[in-house]
Amino acid sequence: MQEKDSLLQQLEREKLMRSEIEDLAEKYKKAKDAAEQVSKAKSEFLTNMSYGLRTPLETIIGYTEMIQEKMNAEEQAKYSAHLDNTLQSAHYLVGLVDNVVDLSKIETEKMELFLEDFNLDELVSTLNSQVEPLFKKRKNTLKITVDSEFNTMHSDSQRVQQVLLNLLTNANRFTEKGNITFDITSLLQGKEPVLQFVVSDTGVGMTAEQLGRLFHQFSQTNTSPEITGLGLYVTKQFCELLGGRLLVQSKEGHGSVFTIILPLRSDLAKAHSEKHHSRFAGKTVLIISSESKDTCAEINRSIQNAGFGVLYANNGHEGLALAHQHRPDVIVLDISTASFDDSLMDKWTILSDLKADLSLSHIPVLVTTQNVEKSLSTKSKNVDFLDKPVDIKLLINKVKRLMPVGIPSLLIVDDDGTSRELLVRVIKKAGWTAIEAQNGQEALQKLKESIPTLILLDLLMPDMDGFSLINELQKNEQWRNIPVIIVSAKTLSEEERVVLGKYSEGILHKTNYTSEGLVKTITEQLMGDEK
Repeated sequence: MQEKDSLLQQLEREKLMRSEIEDLAEKYKKAKDAAEQVSKAKSEFLTNMSYGLRTPLETIIGYTEMIQEKMNAEEQAKYSAHLDNTLQSAHYLVGLVDNVVDLSKIETEKMELFLEDFNLDELVSTLNSQVEPLFKKRKNTLKITVDSEFNTMHSDSQRVQQVLLNLLTNANRFTEKGNITFDITSLLQGKEPVLQFVVSDTGVGMTAEQLGRLFHQFSQTNTSPEITGLGLYVTKQFCELLGGRLLVQSKEGHGSVFTIILPLRSDLAKAHSEKHHSRFAGKTVLIISSESKDTCAEINRSIQNAGFGVLYANNGHEGLALAHQHRPDVIVLDISTASFDDSLMDKWTILSDLKADLSLSHIPVLVTTQNVEKSLSTKSKNVDFLDKPVDIKLLINKVKRLMPVGIPSLLIVDDDGTSRELLVRVIKKAGWTAIEAQNGQEALQKLKESIPTLILLDLLMPDMDGFSLINELQKNEQWRNIPVIIVSAKTLSEEERVVLGKYSEGILHKTNYTSEGLVKTITEQLMGDEK
């Protein structure tokens, strides 16, 4: 009887729990529906408001231009100058309205592209005439250089013109009595021809903090009421929509350099795909499987649709060769029972060789197998497993989770030039970027220019030692979360180890660590941060 009562109580608790979960699920669904309605209403309002503003503004511009022409004919320069200011303000407002409309379309994924052939010389001429009066007003000089073997581009001419105009007017806005250059060159990106547009200025430049929030919606790098924070965000979105990317370099007091790279011929399907997966633009997945390429076609297509490039090898030797040649961002390795001919390479040996190779060990590997349970015993931080038959959606999610975003940059802080040289060699061989500093003071200057992914820190240095640098890192909100690995010859006391353990991710002694050990330590930290 007691057991029966206990069972009834348990069933009652489970029933209550299910009821509570169902209530929560229903509330979540209602909240989600309400949020979607609000988002839709907001987008419709922004679009309607923007078009409502644009019509009277264009009327103002039209009548002002008519009056200005008459004033010029009658040589009433004083009034013509006033009208010129009116026109500039009206054009600025039209540009702002256009940005609001574009933002609304981007958010609701309703932005359309109109791809066509257009002439680069005509594009440059139009841009020059648009910015010339603005540059004169701030006494800036503009130098344009076109060094392209192509004179015709296939893309959305209006959007290309808009993003370049945004960069030129932005450069002019933050420069006075300075020099601005606009260079166009043609390059090869892999086998695909691309056009590179570079706008550089000698203006005020930006701090590392300003660079960090440059492309956020409504974020301002300047407190002027004229700056809305929409222009550069929209510019970046358009570049990605067209299948390209926008890069920026800047240093406070030393100007800025904006670089746009666009395909010579934009493909509509590819452009839309890269808009949704811009985070993974330029990332490559290597598939190693003994199954035929046709058999793997669905996986290949799904990975490409997710925004990645795909390489394929049908045996271990070919896979290792491609990994060395192309340095993929993620490797998908099929080691199911019948996956490989043992005469070529044992299926587990491939994984071992990938992880034992210093130049490849940092690359995350997703293993597909028919016995995940047994395989999990070999799992490490940058190896994951997926059961066969493969669930395509789960495969893509795991690849995205493993995919490193950007190239990690490591700041090496050490006064010993030989030690720095050895560390740089190891880091570059692993496919990462190395930044050098001879002491703590120089490291602080490097940190102000850009924030690294990780810091390799010596403790014994002149001017400012490693202990003092760690103390400075903790004072700065942006720096205190940068992972630090101590690489030092100093023999540490127990107290020092305890203190440093609180503020670092590992301690390696210079005389004891190996290159493989260093790469493994860094890789585990990088993979741990990404997850």
